[in-house]
Amino acid sequence: MITFTVTDKKYNDAELKNNLSIPVYQITPKLIENNNDSIMFSNDNTIYGLLDTLSINGIYNDILKEDIKYGPVKVNYNTVSFTSVVDNTETIITPPDNSPYICYESENKICIVEAKMKPYEDFNIRQLYYPFREVHKAVKNNKEILCLYIFKDNNDIIHIYKFEWANYKNMLDVENTGYYSYKIVE
Repeated sequence: MITFTVTDKKYNDAELKNNLSIPVYQITPKLIENNNDSIMFSNDNTIYGLLDTLSINGIYNDILKEDIKYGPVKVNYNTVSFTSVVDNTETIITPPDNSPYICYESENKICIVEAKMKPYEDFNIRQLYYPFREVHKAVKNNKEILCLYIFKDNNDIIHIYKFEWANYKNMLDVENTGYYSYKIVE
C-alpha cells in the first residue's frame, strides 16, 4: 500500500484518492492522417507508442496552438514536500516516491501528460497534480502549464482532457478546460 505523509497524519492511497469523473462527450473525432514514415518507430500498443503517435502527428501542436520544442521529457519528482489544501486545511504533502512523468515544452507552454491505454470512468487527480506542482515550482508564471489526461478507447479513438488549476495550492481546485478527440487514419 502506498502511504502519503500529510503534515503529521498518514493517509493511504485510498484516503487521498480524489477521483475526477471523466465526462463523456459525443463529438466526432478529428481524423488525422498518420504521418509516421519511420523505419524504427511502429505504432505499438503501449503508452509510449501512443505518446509518440500524438507527437509525430502534430496533435500536441494542435492542442497547444504552438509547436513543441522539447519532448517527450521524462522527469522525476524532485519535490520533497509542498503545501496544499486537504480536507479544507492547508497541509504539507510529501509524495510517496520519485515517480516519473512525461512533459512537452513549447515556446510559451509546458504540457504534462498522464496516459492510459484503455478508458476509465475516473482517475486520481494526484496523477496530474504532483507533476503540476513540480513544474509550477520550476516555471512559476513564466509559462502556461496544461495537464492532459489521455486514453485510447476500443475504437482507437484518442480522447484528451485538458485540466488547469485555478488555485495551484488546492489539489481539488481543478477544471476540465478542454476536450479533444482524434482518430489516426492510414
